[in-house]
Amino acid sequence: MKLFSERFLLILSNLYKNQRFILKQNSFTKALRVIESTFKSFLTFLFPDCCIICSSKEELAEYGMCKPCRNKVHLLKNHLHCYCCGRKMKTSNLCITCAASKPKFDEAKAVFVYNAYVSVFIQKIKFHDRTFIAKSLAKIILRHFKEDLEKCDFIIPVPIHRVRLLQRQYNQSALIAMQLAKLIHVKVRLDILHKIKNTPPQLNLSTYRRKTNLQDAFRIGNHAALKDASIILLDDVITTGATVSCCAEALLQYNPRKIIVIAIARSILR
Repeated sequence: MKLFSERFLLILSNLYKNQRFILKQNSFTKALRVIESTFKSFLTFLFPDCCIICSSKEELAEYGMCKPCRNKVHLLKNHLHCYCCGRKMKTSNLCITCAASKPKFDEAKAVFVYNAYVSVFIQKIKFHDRTFIAKSLAKIILRHFKEDLEKCDFIIPVPIHRVRLLQRQYNQSALIAMQLAKLIHVKVRLDILHKIKNTPPQLNLSTYRRKTNLQDAFRIGNHAALKDASIILLDDVITTGATVSCCAEALLQYNPRKIIVIAIARSILR
């Protein structure tokens, strides 16, 4: 009954938000988009138990996935890599390059190796309004990193610029963080880290361009909370680590005790 109520309230919330968005934008195509999003949320409300990758109604194995999809998704802990840049290694530590430059964060962890199958549900929540997936992803993170969550002072989701937030209507990392706050006693701080530059997407940029693209892109708001704090910086996917490194660098100006990066998935670089 509680789950039913939560889903129903979420749909009502989306309806209200989408109605405001339609009136503000005055755009027929955007109106169709948000109506479609609400309809999909309603279908999910009626038929919630499907695979987060292929949407199959088969019996789910674990992680909200059917057995065939689960077999295509690999846990990061089984793959040795540099925890800073993600380069494949013979031991899970720092590669020579990252050890010389010293990472801005203390640790970077993720649940899955990023591949085509993981990309499907990341894309669903990020670009296709499947916000209900946030709850499943929060449960997955809690299952693997409960100890880190219990020890942290608060979670800071990696922010997106306000222009992109208006276009997408939500920040997927913040949604996951808020679901984590419902599952375990942990604070989520949205007032500390802000993205002030609307930078191009990192996806198709070189490693060097990824770093320069994000230079001075983040600003600290309520910095008093950072001193001696143990922080979890939450993101959806880590590729080269450029984004989380820039976020951590901005946070480090105000002397937090520890910064641990946690993500749903990360790329293993060759």
